[in-house]
Parts: sequence; C-alpha cells; structure tokens
Amino acid sequence: MERRLQEKEEEMEALRKNMQFEIDRLTAALADAEARMKAEIARLKKKYQAEIAELEMTVDNLNRANIEAQKTIKKQSEQLKVLQASLEDTQRQLQQTLDQVNQFLISILILIIDNYP
Repeated sequence: MERRLQEKEEEMEALRKNMQFEIDRLTAALADAEARMKAEIARLKKKYQAEIAELEMTVDNLNRANIEAQKTIKKQSEQLKVLQASLEDTQRQLQQTLDQVNQFLISILILIIDNYP
C-alpha cells in the first residue's frame, strides 16, 4: 500500500511538473503574443497618425482652394453683372439708333412721296 501511495505521489509530482511546464510555456506564449500585439498596435497607431496628418493637410489644401475658388466665382459674378449691364445698355442704344434710323427713313420716304410728281 505504501508503494502504491509512493507511486501515486510520484505520478502526482510528474503531473505537477508537466502542468507547471505547460503553465510556463503558455505564459511565455502569452507574453510573446502580447509583445507582438503591442508592437502591431504601435505600428498601426503610427501609420494611422501619419494618414490622419496627411488627410488633415489635404483638407487644409482643399479648404484653401475652395476659398480661392469662391473668391474667383464672386469676382467673375461681379464682372458678369457689369458685362450684362453693359450689354443691356448697348442693346438699348442700338434700339434707339434703329428707331432713329427708321424715323429718318420714314421722313425721307414722306419727302420722296410728297415730292414725287
């Protein structure tokens, strides 16, 4: 019986050693995985920070370009208003001139008709 007890104790000790070895192995694997994950997180953080900085620069550039485009649009809109007013004035003057020419032609026709024998 004592021999069986001794064998059981030896089995238990071997099992304890195997379990401790497995615990140590898993702890080391966990530490390694944790270190890899931390390194990957740091790499991704750096990558995304760089991408964010680049996107912020792009947004700033687009905002500046948009402001310039808005200024250009406003300037061209004002120029268009001036040109439209000038066109309307020119059309009005042309119509007045045509009206005067028509009146002059009517006067000439009346003179011709009145003086025709």
